[in-house]
Amino acid sequence: MIKFGRMEIPKSEEDVRKISEEIEKSIHQHSLSEEGGVSRIDAVVHQLEHIQELLIHVIQSIREVRDSMDNLTSAIRRSTKIIALGFILSSTNDMEIKKRIAEIILKDVGLDAKDIT
Repeated sequence: MIKFGRMEIPKSEEDVRKISEEIEKSIHQHSLSEEGGVSRIDAVVHQLEHIQELLIHVIQSIREVRDSMDNLTSAIRRSTKIIALGFILSSTNDMEIKKRIAEIILKDVGLDAKDIT
């Protein structure tokens, strides 16, 4: 969990589960000791359930963003490699090196040399 002021923000589903269990345990203890305050506890429970749902949604969104960032990072690395190889390809006169670099570039973009010719 991450400490934010006086709040602890869950980082994983396990953290959310622990918080949920603590809330349920606390509610059960309060309902046994204060039967007159049950309606207030019910209102708090209802709000906490909404908060729990929102936190689960936030965690899922963070995972999706992290996956998208990983995919973007991979695409940037591939593109950078292809640009560097293209620069080397244009700056060399050795036909054997050009051929090998062209094959590497085609492989990286998912093409076969036979598809080009």
